[in-house]
Amino acid sequence: MSPEQFFLNGAVMSMPSGQTYFGQNLKLLLETDSQNSEASEAFFLNPTYDLKKLNHRFVPTHYSSDASFIKSVSELTSASLLTSESNSKTVALEWSADWDLYKQTYDQFQNFITNGVLKKAVPFISFKATKPKDFNKKYLPFILAKLLQFYNKDQFLYGLWDQTSGFIGQTPEILFESKGLGNTYETMALAGTLPAIDQTDMLLDVKLKEEHQMVIQDITSKLAGLDLKWSQVQEKIYGSIKHLHARLEFTTTTNITKLITRLAPTAAVGVFPAENWKRFGNLLQVHERGSYGAPFGLITAEESRVVVCLRGLFWDTSHLYIHVGGGITALSEYPNEVNELKLKFASTKTKLGL
Repeated sequence: MSPEQFFLNGAVMSMPSGQTYFGQNLKLLLETDSQNSEASEAFFLNPTYDLKKLNHRFVPTHYSSDASFIKSVSELTSASLLTSESNSKTVALEWSADWDLYKQTYDQFQNFITNGVLKKAVPFISFKATKPKDFNKKYLPFILAKLLQFYNKDQFLYGLWDQTSGFIGQTPEILFESKGLGNTYETMALAGTLPAIDQTDMLLDVKLKEEHQMVIQDITSKLAGLDLKWSQVQEKIYGSIKHLHARLEFTTTTNITKLITRLAPTAAVGVFPAENWKRFGNLLQVHERGSYGAPFGLITAEESRVVVCLRGLFWDTSHLYIHVGGGITALSEYPNEVNELKLKFASTKTKLGL
């Protein structure tokens, strides 16, 4: 694989086996183009948040998990703009966010909650910066190298891009994964946020417990009829942030596409109850958010993982975006929600090296 070509059209995913896979020169394969597109050796899958394009598979021409490729990425990074000692005039990114729009969305969702239409919603805010020139060539290698430095078995590296747009990040949340052959899967309920240094026992916090319990209820309802094995709820630390977490194991013969449709979006990134979630599409900004909060996965013959695109950088032809959201309930207080969003933004920006 060529690192230079990889950063023009590529994808990356860390998998349940512990290996990180890199795909290069991705080709779009529609399910209708093949009688059995899932029989491909490996393909990346990126439905949008509103679950359109479920049948689009991105098949890599070149595919590798070789450690030597990571080494070549590091070597390319050492020559990039951001790490060049000879170039002190690096581009300073200036981030802005529309807090007035977020407050309007927050208030509208709270009205639905007060009136009993919803119990929980997850509005988000976008931090925006002008996209630097030669982003793919000079910034993207650096960002990938930084994320590889932050590697953690509980945080999952993901990314997909071409020469004009894409995303890359390290999410704490999976939609589901399979660790080998068979029909056994794992998913999780992840919700509630505090700084990792906060001494509050999240298991005793009424608001955080309620918020997390709604995610468990949502997933349990969506997988009704299956044998579900939930773990105990616990605090988990993810860098400078901690969340409430519970793991779920289940068995199903449902195929990948239908399983995504069945689960996404969960109450961790949407609304609860979720039966009519598309009714709130404007407030959830399904057309503005791109792949933020959407499923993204790598499916191979040996294992699969579909993550929720959080804690990442998203970009188009002209701008970079860091989107961050937080769950609100009847017990939410606006200043606390703002502090949570700022915490998530700062944590994500640090991980990306920006």
